[in-house]
Amino acid sequence: MRFATKLALIFSGFIVVAGSIVVYSVSVSTKDIMESAISDKLQEQAFHAMDKIDRAFYQRYYMAKILREELVEYFSEGKNPNTKDVAKLLAKFQSKHQVFTSLSFFDMDRLRLADSKGEDLGKIHSNS
Repeated sequence: MRFATKLALIFSGFIVVAGSIVVYSVSVSTKDIMESAISDKLQEQAFHAMDKIDRAFYQRYYMAKILREELVEYFSEGKNPNTKDVAKLLAKFQSKHQVFTSLSFFDMDRLRLADSKGEDLGKIHSNS
């Protein structure tokens, strides 16, 4: 074999090996960078989703607290509790806070005494 052919084959082999090493190292570093970026983005999205859920739960908790205070205030005024008045109070609260579809008032035996829509009065609610 001629010297020029040998030299060309050696340089070609060197270029192929060096190119393979460069391609492999770039591929590995790109994979690591992409995994890190995707992980960070997913963590950020999960944080925001949990924050929204937490805010929604707190708002419902706060509204239930306000409703409880209104009911306690109504009952502590010395009025004789009337289910129609409680239903009106629930309907008023529901119209003020549009997030509720229906509000109900139960006794300790799960018997529905009042409902903002007047549905299923006198029926026992299931344990589910």
